[in-house]
Amino acid sequence: MLDLFFVEAGRCHLSEDFLAAGTGYSLAALRNKNERIEWGSYLRFVANARTVWGDDDFIRLGGSFTKSPLMRPFGVIARLLFETKELYRWISTGGGMFTNMKTEFVDVGDQRLVVHVSIEEGYPNCPEFFLLTKGGFIELPTMLGFAPSQVEMKLSERGARYEIEIPRGGGALAWLRKAITWPFTARAAARELKDAHEQLQLQASHLSDAHSIHERVQGQLDLVSTLEAIARALVEVGRYDEARVEVSADVETRRVEHSARFGETNVREDFRVVPLATARRILGQLRLRGGTNDFAGRDALLDLIVPTLTLAVDRALSFQAVADYRDNLERKVAERTAELTAANERIGSTLEELMAVQATRQRLFANINHEIRIPLTLIINGTSIILNRYGSLMDDKARTVLASVDDSTRRLLRLVNDLLLLAAGQEKKLKLTPRRSDLGIALRLLVAGWTGVADNRGLRLGYEGPRTLHTVFDGAALDRVINNLLSNAVKFTPAGGTIEVRLVDGDLAVEISVRDSGIGIDAEFRRRMFERFEQGRPSVHAGAQGSGIGLSLVKELVEAHGGTVGVESPQGGGTIFVVSLPRSLPEVAEVEDDGKDIDKLVEARALGPADFGQQIVDPPPEELLPPSGTWGATILVAEDDPEVRGAIARMLAEEYRVLSAPDGLAALHLAREHLPDLLISDVGMPGMEGLELTRRFRELSGSRLAPVILLSAYSDMDTRLQGFDAGAVDYLVKPVAPSELRARVRSLIALRSLALKLRETEKLAALGVLSAGLAHELRNPANALVNAVHPLRELLPEEFTRPEAPTAQLLLVLERCAEQIGRLSRQLLGVRRGDQQGPTEQPLSQLISHALLLVQPLLKDVELRRALDYDGAVCGSAPMLAQVIANLIENSVQAIGAGGWVRLATRAEKGRVHIEVGDSGPGVPAHLRERVFEPFFTTKPPGQGTGLGLTISRQIVEEHGGQLAIRENAGRVFFVIDLPAPEAGAAGRRGQV
Repeated sequence: MLDLFFVEAGRCHLSEDFLAAGTGYSLAALRNKNERIEWGSYLRFVANARTVWGDDDFIRLGGSFTKSPLMRPFGVIARLLFETKELYRWISTGGGMFTNMKTEFVDVGDQRLVVHVSIEEGYPNCPEFFLLTKGGFIELPTMLGFAPSQVEMKLSERGARYEIEIPRGGGALAWLRKAITWPFTARAAARELKDAHEQLQLQASHLSDAHSIHERVQGQLDLVSTLEAIARALVEVGRYDEARVEVSADVETRRVEHSARFGETNVREDFRVVPLATARRILGQLRLRGGTNDFAGRDALLDLIVPTLTLAVDRALSFQAVADYRDNLERKVAERTAELTAANERIGSTLEELMAVQATRQRLFANINHEIRIPLTLIINGTSIILNRYGSLMDDKARTVLASVDDSTRRLLRLVNDLLLLAAGQEKKLKLTPRRSDLGIALRLLVAGWTGVADNRGLRLGYEGPRTLHTVFDGAALDRVINNLLSNAVKFTPAGGTIEVRLVDGDLAVEISVRDSGIGIDAEFRRRMFERFEQGRPSVHAGAQGSGIGLSLVKELVEAHGGTVGVESPQGGGTIFVVSLPRSLPEVAEVEDDGKDIDKLVEARALGPADFGQQIVDPPPEELLPPSGTWGATILVAEDDPEVRGAIARMLAEEYRVLSAPDGLAALHLAREHLPDLLISDVGMPGMEGLELTRRFRELSGSRLAPVILLSAYSDMDTRLQGFDAGAVDYLVKPVAPSELRARVRSLIALRSLALKLRETEKLAALGVLSAGLAHELRNPANALVNAVHPLRELLPEEFTRPEAPTAQLLLVLERCAEQIGRLSRQLLGVRRGDQQGPTEQPLSQLISHALLLVQPLLKDVELRRALDYDGAVCGSAPMLAQVIANLIENSVQAIGAGGWVRLATRAEKGRVHIEVGDSGPGVPAHLRERVFEPFFTTKPPGQGTGLGLTISRQIVEEHGGQLAIRENAGRVFFVIDLPAPEAGAAGRRGQV
């Protein structure tokens, strides 16, 4: 059957190798007409042919099979025995070359018949096979000397249906033809049968020789014996004069090369080389010389025995590999045995040391139990007594700080107890005190304790189950288990979610489940979440990071009850923890109350939300704490722990205006709105961590000179370097001493003020260079205009100088413009060199009167409110200080318009004089409170301001040793002039003015 393709490939001048690719058979085996192949290999063979030939080619090849030499004897016999339809019947029912095919013959008429061909179950379909069969059915009548049939093929899922219309012929004429041609046909058939018989005898001889060689070779296992047996069999059975077998192949990690020879040397004839190779590798070769067989016979014998010899060599090499592996394994076993013996000796020598370390560890935990827990308990009791007895006498700040100490101590005590319980569980010494009690009441009390926290966070917390359920359990241990699960549920459930505790009674066990609608748990973390110190991905909720021991402790306590704990993540989201406790606890010993044993670790005191850092009433997430008096800077504190955030904010609020935020995103929002002077940020925060917040804060246009202090519990060098790379100027490791934090804040605020002054000095220096020439160019034309307007008004007729006359209005415009140019030039020259008088001491009330006189025309439509609590003296240039006060009042009047009020206040505090100017207007936005002092910056419409007034005013105040800044208090924004009082050292100021 396959020879059809080889013949066609030769006719098309194609190499035959592509047909054998991937079949698992050599080309010689596929060309052997006496072999059979597997159906899978046939499919691959046909697939290779499909790359060259189409459907019509396959039909033509199938028809050519009836004309092949293999079918010639059959054609002779068929012409003697069959008519056309009988031949189709015999072919359909007599079997064929394919053992996985079933055929069915149906006679449907005189010249028509139907043949069904199908593939048995378990074998893949092959449409090309049915095309070949169609070609064979078409050409089958030509074997009897008739014309081809007409065949219609219909493919199905596992076969084909052939509707065949055979040519007319046969009957009496057929018998007459047979009678006439019988002698000639019989003679030809006899010759062909004789040739076929001789061919079969030759094949039988080859098969016998091949079987004998196979028997001699297959009895050997090792490589040397196998090669010697092959060489001897080829000479003695295959009748070659000389045979050599050469092997060169890789076995494991080494190269094996060996050969064997047998027979007489005959130098007159060259060796014939036959390769030995499998689909995976080349093994070697056969070198054969001479022999009594003819050339064709030797080829036929080699085709039969080469696969067998290749298999024998490959098996011998595998045996060699096993032997090498066995020798290597024995060597490694000996080495490993020696290592284990040495290790056992070392283990034996260190066993006593390990026991001593174990005893030390037990003493360490016993000491921790005594030295840490007792002081913490005393702190808790002490704070409780102070709050109960003296809480009403304390101010709000003191009560808040003391409550924070109590909460933090409880959290630390719970953490110490958790660690001790974990240690006891690891030592298999965790003991319980089981009692028969009401589990339903216990769960409802635990849920009630967390209801306030849930309500505060906008969560719905409920209990579902029987009101009472008596069973055996350790109350303190169960209290710790449920509190841990509820704490996690509250942390990881966003506002608007639900948390449900459910109790289900069973015959052998009770089941407690804690279900929440939170963010869920990813599959990777679920596999390790009950291990010690494991933490999931950072949460988007504030305060969601924990110690990583809560769930591990839950597992230890539940398993100590003989129960199990598991976790599920429903498809709709959320998390379900399921705790299963047996109805009875087998052989559970009660804890001995000796006060020393480490097993006494489960406290009788019930835990609550405060022990897990959860407060029923939390501080607002974003808080603004103003100082008691004026302040010099605004500080932003970003910290996810509410206790730490509140403590830092309250401490700094004594001197500064403090903003606080629970995470990086909220802090960045506050920074954009208020442009703080300094940022204090924790490194690890939910939402946006501290390093990213630092980078984003440094990018804000108004915060380029604002320093950043990073706080972290990690002190390694890599974390510090990452903080400095992000833009931080300082890095502190928690816990931080309040005095140290205050000192660092003061230092950085002072450095920032110096940097701002240097930047301002550079701007003023550039402005001075500009004003040096510009002022002189402006003053002369301004003076000429002012001096010319009055004479011009006197020269004009009276009717032209009346106020309603256009000429008079134009003159007024000229006069005001000239005055404005003159005022601008004086301001420019003041920036350049300062037009001030010498320093003198003068009552502040006189300065204020002078200033009010300058702005008297502007105050007719506004209300002036005075709070003059200081009537002492100030030292400096009276005209310049009066001009500063007048400038601030003028700005306020322009900001509020008619109907508003301006407040002027004075006071003395700690050797300083404060002059405050406020108004009823909208105030200066936070992001502009520093820029308004920059030269040429103004918020007024074009033509109504130069942007120099506040710049020059601040410069004048600073030359007097004071400060001019914008402050905010009780929602009102006002300007503050801060000057030293004369008693504080006038001599030092004289050198500055």
